[in-house]
Amino acid sequence: MEIHPPHGPIHTKKDFFINLLTITVGILIALSLEGLITWNHHGALVREARSNLANEINTNRRTMETYLQDIHKRQSELSLVASTMRELQQKKDVPTNLEMTYTFHTFDSAAWHTATTSGAVTYMNYEELQHYTDIYDGQYAFQALQGDALRSTADLTSRLQLMAPQRMGRLRKDLKTWPTERFEEIERRAEEELLATQLLEALAKSTLEAYGKISPQP
Repeated sequence: MEIHPPHGPIHTKKDFFINLLTITVGILIALSLEGLITWNHHGALVREARSNLANEINTNRRTMETYLQDIHKRQSELSLVASTMRELQQKKDVPTNLEMTYTFHTFDSAAWHTATTSGAVTYMNYEELQHYTDIYDGQYAFQALQGDALRSTADLTSRLQLMAPQRMGRLRKDLKTWPTERFEEIERRAEEELLATQLLEALAKSTLEAYGKISPQP
C-alpha cells in the first residue's frame, strides 16, 4: 500500500483537514480491500482443502468397508484354529488343514498433510478441525494396530504350518504325541488375536461413522 502526499501547497486549515480526510479515507479503503482479498484467499484455501479432504475420506471409507468384510473371514479362521486346538488337546482326530489369511489395508492422508502444511486448517472453525483431526488420528491408530495384527498372524501361521495338509502323512500319528501345552499355546495366541480383531473391528466401525459425517464432493 502506497500513500502519496497531496498535490500542491496547503494554505489553510481547511485544505489541511480536507487532505487529511482524503488520506484517511484512502487508507481505510486500501486496508479494507487488502483485508477482503486476504479473506477471499483464505476462503478459497479452505474450500479447496475441504474438497480434497472429502474426496480422500470417501476413498478411505471404501477401503475401510473392504477391511470389515475381510476381518469377518479372519475371525472365522481364528475361531476355527482355537476350537481345533481344544479338540487336539483332547487327543481327538480332527482336520488340521488350517489356513490364515490377512490383508493389510493402507489409507490415504495426502490431503490432510497438504491442508496442515498450507495453513488451511488454521482458518477452519474449531469443531470442524477437531472432526478432521479425530478422523486421521483414528486412521493412524488403526494402521498401527493392523501392523501388530500382521506380526501376530505371521507368528501364528508359522506354528500352523506344521499341520499343513502336505505334511499330514508324516505328522498325523505324531499330533497325538505332542504335549498339550503346545496346543494350548496356539489356542491362546489365536484367542488373543481374535480379541485384537474385535478391537480393530470396533475401531473400524467408529471411523466409518466419522467418515459418514463428511459429504463427498462432486
